[in-house]
Amino acid sequence: MWIINGRKTDDPKVELDGGYFFGYGAFETLLAEAPPVFLRMHLERLHRALDVLGIGRRVEPWEVEQAVELLSCRGQVLKVAVSEKNTVFSARPNPYRQSDYAQGAVLGPSSVGKNSLSPAVRIKSLNYLENLLENRKAKGQGWSDAFFLNEKGCVTETTTANLFFLQNGKLHTPALENGLLDGTVRRWLLEEGQGNRLPEGLAVMEGNYGPEAFAASEGVIMTNSVLGVMAVSSWEGRELPRPEVLEAVRRHYGEATEWKG
Repeated sequence: MWIINGRKTDDPKVELDGGYFFGYGAFETLLAEAPPVFLRMHLERLHRALDVLGIGRRVEPWEVEQAVELLSCRGQVLKVAVSEKNTVFSARPNPYRQSDYAQGAVLGPSSVGKNSLSPAVRIKSLNYLENLLENRKAKGQGWSDAFFLNEKGCVTETTTANLFFLQNGKLHTPALENGLLDGTVRRWLLEEGQGNRLPEGLAVMEGNYGPEAFAASEGVIMTNSVLGVMAVSSWEGRELPRPEVLEAVRRHYGEATEWKG
């Protein structure tokens, strides 16, 4: 079942436009709670992406909340995709299970480099091909995901998530200038750190980091709006520590958002 241009339907027909032919559009993926988690941040980011693309369509908060009810998808994953002629809502189950969090993520390096100057790396465009291909390749190698480096050799993100590492009582995350998406959970963690609301008073710093900084750290987490906060248990084949403070960060996120991951 879909909602296409305001109409609930089981016949997914859209108007042919640049979104279909070239992936010229943007999307957001939200946890469909009541209200949807980080709804304001998601819509602000979606609208910034649409501005970059020169697409004048907008999505209002009430449309998202209505879609959750019409699709009966509370507790699931809601996707909104916008192109020149279409606004499409769809839903799917959350793929992450408690066993995934217990095991932790296994990450390896992508063979594809990211261009820090490209506008495409800062928006969630409908043309998500590169990330999809690299994610599939990572799964084929037995990894949970793959991380990207930019042209300067700095870590940016994974194919699906932002990254943080713990060192000397601080969380560190790649700065946006490296060429990455400003994820909603990433943004929330930065704000929580600035407000001194994270466990043990953790501060959150942005910077430029090579893969060795993550590999030699006291622990790594990955974040996105669907998985929330997940520990990384292995980085390029190296087993990583999983300190209690990072588990406390995950619990803090769950308490703040009523997230059940």
